[in-house]
Amino acid sequence: MDRTSGDGAKYLLSQLDRTAHAWNTPTSWTGKTHMGGAAQYPAEVAGGLITIEFTVHAWDLARATDTEATWDTGTLNHTLVVVTRTAATGRERGAFAVEVPATEGSPTLARTIAKIGRDPRWHP
Repeated sequence: MDRTSGDGAKYLLSQLDRTAHAWNTPTSWTGKTHMGGAAQYPAEVAGGLITIEFTVHAWDLARATDTEATWDTGTLNHTLVVVTRTAATGRERGAFAVEVPATEGSPTLARTIAKIGRDPRWHP
């Protein structure tokens, strides 16, 4: 199945909605879970990583298509906290690049993007 258009795009949106719904209750963030494999992770860790994935890749798509995307303040604040807490491990595992310096007073999203090694000033 081509997941880049038509039914594929609908499929992606349904999976994003499904994932967001699954993590929308406080109990989702307790106990252990997996992220597509057999390995178990504390739910708080998995949820944090999913938050990073959603936020960062939405930013990637918005920038690549020269469109605007918006996030609520709570999500951005949470994502920055998780990125800050996991940055060293993310770099060790090759998931994050070297941090890009963010300008003083940068918005939360720009600081988050910079911490994982993307340049928040980048445009196509």
